[in-house]
Formats: sequence, structure tokens, C-alpha cells
Amino acid sequence: MRPKCSILVLLVGLAFLLAACGGNAGTATPTADGPQISLTTNPDPAQTGGVDLVVTVKDAQGQPITDAQVFIFTNHRDMSGMGNEYEGVMQEDGRYTATADLGMGGRWRITIQVNQPSQRTVKDFDLEVK
Repeated sequence: MRPKCSILVLLVGLAFLLAACGGNAGTATPTADGPQISLTTNPDPAQTGGVDLVVTVKDAQGQPITDAQVFIFTNHRDMSGMGNEYEGVMQEDGRYTATADLGMGGRWRITIQVNQPSQRTVKDFDLEVK
């Protein structure tokens, strides 16, 4: 009987710990009605060296979002540790740009993080660099 009681106490304690570590009040979970995020490059297709990453952010109704913070994370899929972080600069019509140094051809994972006052949305893109 004693081991069952110990397990029950452990589970209850774990439940309280998980509840206390739950969601941050300032960060909402992405939802289906969150922003639409797209990525294009210049040049297209992307080549090694400096590449303009153009992120377009629109709301669920297709209207440009112009007051977000946009962060862009680049990571080479085959070379661990080869990546950088950039902050997108608002241009117009919900377009944010950053020039990324993609110093090697191959497969890259581009992660876009859009921060708004009540929501943070993250979307991954796979990019083949020639």
C-alpha cells in the first residue's frame, strides 16, 4: 500500500509543477486564424552568399500586418552550428526583409517568428540554396 501512496503523491506533485510551468500570459499559442506567413528570396532561386529574405505577413483576412516584430533564423540542415538570427525590417504592405549570409549551398531551414502583442507565430520553410 505504501508504494501506491508514494506514487500518488509524486503524480499530484508533478501535476502541480506542470500547471505552474504552464503557458506564459503574454504568449498565445498559434491558431488557425493567426497570421499568414510567406517567404520569398532575392535572388530566386537562392544562391550562396547574401540573400534577401522577404517575409510577407498578413492577418486571417489577408490584410498586411505592419506592426509585428519578425525574426528570421537560418540553419543549414546538414552542417550543425551553421546558422544565424536576423530581424526583419518592415518595408511596406506587410513585407519584412533581412539580408542573410547563406555561406554554403544545400538544404537550409528558415524559421520565421512573428511576434504580435497577443500572439507569437512560428513557421518553418525549407530552402534549397544553389
